Amino acid sequence: MAAIAFWLLLYFWVLKSRPLATPHTGSIVNPGHDKRDEVAGQIQKALVQLEGIASLPGLLDDAIPFFERRRDYCAFWQRAKEVSALFKGSSLRRDVRERLWIKHSALCERVKNLQNREREERYYESKRNRDQIPLHPSRGA
Repeated sequence: MAAIAFWLLLYFWVLKSRPLATPHTGSIVNPGHDKRDEVAGQIQKALVQLEGIASLPGLLDDAIPFFERRRDYCAFWQRAKEVSALFKGSSLRRDVRERLWIKHSALCERVKNLQNREREERYYESKRNRDQIPLHPSRGA
């Protein structure tokens, strides 16, 4: 009896989740799909691309400490501006806008902190290297 109930539930769940075909065009339409959902999808896709550009440190960076990944911060911040413009030019539902904006802001904050940390590391490494260079005797100290 439980198996039959399971299969019936599965059948109706699949039937409910299947897109409907419109009779006049034959194209597939999901109920409740509108322009705002499309824009939200575009922003979500742009955020995924932005994460790829950011190439934030992960397990690989911790496992291989001598491997230094160079990040293109200029490209990241340019794309982040474009994503911000997508928010400004859209009329998303409030909850969707807030969720996507929080994700965008958190990503930008993580990249900003990473950029500052890497800048400080390069500065102190450069200073340490400069201190290790012996002064030429003819120049005096």
